[in-house]
Amino acid sequence: MKKIIGLIQGKEDILNRISSELNIDILFDVVIQLENDEYPVMRLKPDVLKFIASISADIDFNVY
Repeated sequence: MKKIIGLIQGKEDILNRISSELNIDILFDVVIQLENDEYPVMRLKPDVLKFIASISADIDFNVY
């Protein structure tokens, strides 16, 4: 997730304007594939949460 956020970080104003003008939602869809039926530990650090909140984005977690 950090790699993706790194590509769009600093563009919060543009993302918020596009979201508002086009009346769309921003969504991060995180897909986790299980190996050996073991669930991974998932943690979002404060800087990631702060960025996601700054663009009013949602996060979905899907486990397969």
